[in-house]
Amino acid sequence: SAYRHSRYDSHIGTYTTVYPNIAAAEIDMIRAEARARRGDLAGAAAIINAGTRVTRGQLPPVAPTQSEVMDAIHHERNVELWNISPGQTFFEMRKNDLLQAGTPLHWPVPYSILETIGTDRPFYTFGGPDGQDGVNGSNGGWR
Repeated sequence: SAYRHSRYDSHIGTYTTVYPNIAAAEIDMIRAEARARRGDLAGAAAIINAGTRVTRGQLPPVAPTQSEVMDAIHHERNVELWNISPGQTFFEMRKNDLLQAGTPLHWPVPYSILETIGTDRPFYTFGGPDGQDGVNGSNGGWR
């Protein structure tokens, strides 16, 4: 296929263009989620509806209900921010317990690092027990 993602091609060649670490849309979704979790659903819906969802996406405005606001935040993060932050989609899915069953949740510290800092620290591990659903691997799933 000749199709590929080329959003930051100019950055790869010269390393002189702006490469955002966090986008304004991501800040908006953080603000909307904070308002929704505080109970200000109207404020959260207003932030979401003021973004690209309605203007460019031509989607209907979000109603100020908990399920609709949280679903819209999840959707907007995965559509608008999918290539802004490395791992953004993974972490969004992990936060909402939507990873496919068996997806690793914890990543071990490499042995070379543990060897350097010492293995007497109980909070650094080589990974957890195999097959422990919901602890070291997801037992959730997509909606």
